[in-house]
Amino acid sequence: MVFNLTAVTFLFVVDAQAPAATPNYNCTNIITKLTVPEKDPCTNTTAYANLGACSEFMNGTLDTPSSECCSSVDAVWSKSPACFCKVTFFSKFAEPGPERAILRPQLCNLNADLCSICPTYLIEKREHRFKRLNTASVVTVSVIVTLVVVGSIMLVRHIRKKVALKKTESSKTFVPHFNNV
Repeated sequence: MVFNLTAVTFLFVVDAQAPAATPNYNCTNIITKLTVPEKDPCTNTTAYANLGACSEFMNGTLDTPSSECCSSVDAVWSKSPACFCKVTFFSKFAEPGPERAILRPQLCNLNADLCSICPTYLIEKREHRFKRLNTASVVTVSVIVTLVVVGSIMLVRHIRKKVALKKTESSKTFVPHFNNV
């Protein structure tokens, strides 16, 4: 019985000291099909300022986020979840920042299923491109088509005028007729 108690104690101590497995949100297949809406969800928030506490972790100086960083993660998530999703999955940091942005919520023990929640704040890339197509691109294509049609009409009129002018000039040309004498 002593052996079993010692073994359990030993396993508990070893487990407590073992480094945690690297956390990772396994939803890149979902997130890569999405993008941030045109209206930046971080506008009018203090998210960037708050998450500045994570800069040493994000740039690779620290291996784990500081307690200040984790407090900021909690604050930004609770106040601005859409913005938090943007900075987590669409990080603009240089390497190793993007990978660390995805690791940060779990390393800070954020209790949220970002893979389920974040897609609700994002939009499909196809829709995003289609919306742009419906505005600027449609106007541009319409202008080009209009110019081509108007130009074609003007060219046809010009050609008709030249043909008509040549016909009238050729009919004015005097060809004398001689009587058989």
